[in-house]
Amino acid sequence: MLAMAAPLESGNSSSQQSKTLPTTPEPKKGDFKAANQKVGLLTSLLAIGAIKPAIAIMSKFPWLVDACPEVADLMIRILKVSISPLYESVIITKERNPSFTHPRARYTASGVVYPSPRKPVLTLWAPTPPSTNTTDFVFFFPNWDDRIPISTSLDDLEDVIEPLLHFVGLHVSRDPLFLTKFLRLGRLHLQSTMPIDPTTKKPSGEPDPQNPIRRLWFNILRRYLLPALPLIRGNAVCTVEIWNIIRQYETTTRWRLYGEWKTSTYQSHPELRIRQVQADRESKGILRRLSHNTIDSLSGPVAKLAHSNPCILFSNAVNQIMAYDNLANVVIQALRYVTNMGFDVLVFIILGALANPDKERVKDDGVNTSDWLQSKLTTVLT
Repeated sequence: MLAMAAPLESGNSSSQQSKTLPTTPEPKKGDFKAANQKVGLLTSLLAIGAIKPAIAIMSKFPWLVDACPEVADLMIRILKVSISPLYESVIITKERNPSFTHPRARYTASGVVYPSPRKPVLTLWAPTPPSTNTTDFVFFFPNWDDRIPISTSLDDLEDVIEPLLHFVGLHVSRDPLFLTKFLRLGRLHLQSTMPIDPTTKKPSGEPDPQNPIRRLWFNILRRYLLPALPLIRGNAVCTVEIWNIIRQYETTTRWRLYGEWKTSTYQSHPELRIRQVQADRESKGILRRLSHNTIDSLSGPVAKLAHSNPCILFSNAVNQIMAYDNLANVVIQALRYVTNMGFDVLVFIILGALANPDKERVKDDGVNTSDWLQSKLTTVLT
């Protein structure tokens, strides 16, 4: 209302005439945007576990997942139920302490006050909201997971999980907990392709690169895991779990993944293009402030950015090192918290810069080595 008020006039208050404020026009009926009925129907079907008609809708309108992220949340909710029995039977997990999910007793002047039991309340929201101090939310349809296919073996990752994951795409980054479970099962699935010595029970030789399981997980890395990693900010656990799968491939295969990740993956989706610009600005801002006095304070931001966007960070860092020869030692000291996957990407970026045919290897005199090559060699040797 203050913004719509008339400007104040100079003069005595007695000479000022009262002015009426302009009234806000009422919106017309045509101004309201009608809700997308297809999205409402799709979310309702996924909420009650009706997968077949929901998949039919998503197959006809694949853009709905990008336009409405709540569809991806509902699909991940279904994938959690499908993968849970397999994860609990294969992965040995510790018993979760129930005190983490229940309120604790409080100590007051009159003594110990125990919290009252939570009251269950029905809700239409799916996934179910987290519990509060006094309320437990319960989904109104208790049998929603009866028609969900259940995974019972590692082969079901290909037959059940991967087809459903195709509708989620890179939005699997919205739930790092499910992604971590899926990656741990994928590591066991890949280890089954290793030839085992029957006597020592240890791996002997190299696996067949044309094995269907290895080709399956190579495609999963290309389509879902590496595109989703830039959207997960500062999560070293997901980075380590993805590295546990990538490390089982040969060096040339890994660098094929890094090359595609660097050149074309960021251009495949609007969210990734936005994240590319953000990561590029963040990396340049960190490198601009990086010095011997700020290594301790900037090592954490460098590691967080290297967890999710190593190609962008190290590309800018290598370009800065080639331009300023005294920056190499500073950048190396700032990489104290970077994971093994980050160092593997760094080697790929450095070798790519060394193999650039447009760079001159010697100075104009034809005898001395170029400054950028000397800085690069110093980094590699260090």
